Amino acid sequence: MDYPNINFALLKEELIRDEADKRYPYDDKTGKRVRAVRGHLTIGIGRNLEAKPLSDDVVEMMFVEDVMEAVGDLKIIFQRFDNFSKARAHALVNIMFNLGGTKFREFVHMIEAIEMNNWLVASQELRNSLYCRELPSRVMPQKHPPAKTIFLIIEIFYYKLSIK
Repeated sequence: MDYPNINFALLKEELIRDEADKRYPYDDKTGKRVRAVRGHLTIGIGRNLEAKPLSDDVVEMMFVEDVMEAVGDLKIIFQRFDNFSKARAHALVNIMFNLGGTKFREFVHMIEAIEMNNWLVASQELRNSLYCRELPSRVMPQKHPPAKTIFLIIEIFYYKLSIK
């Protein structure tokens, strides 16, 4: 879990706020617990999630695996990803974690802007996206500290961090 561009503790804190940390299956749209219609909700090799929720260790292992997958996808998309500032890398990992590689790749203009090192256009593309409109509580400033919102992290790409 040693990756210099990623602050795992901060990322985990943000993702728990954005995604939740529930040890049982839930509908990510409503946040409500999902129960099996018949039988028991089971994953892996016969693990009954209703009788035995996921342990902290298993949740942590899944989190690290998912973050590393997001980082891997970003390294494929952006050859210079390892050279991005911590704030830029962090914001992009957060977005990739939420969207997944397929959806993230639909941000063609944002990706092009980042490849051209035009962080202002990249932030505008994100701001004007359906993603931003659908998840305003996640990406727009509210009661969360400003540095912990994707929207403001993307905005500071240009305004505060373009001067490395």
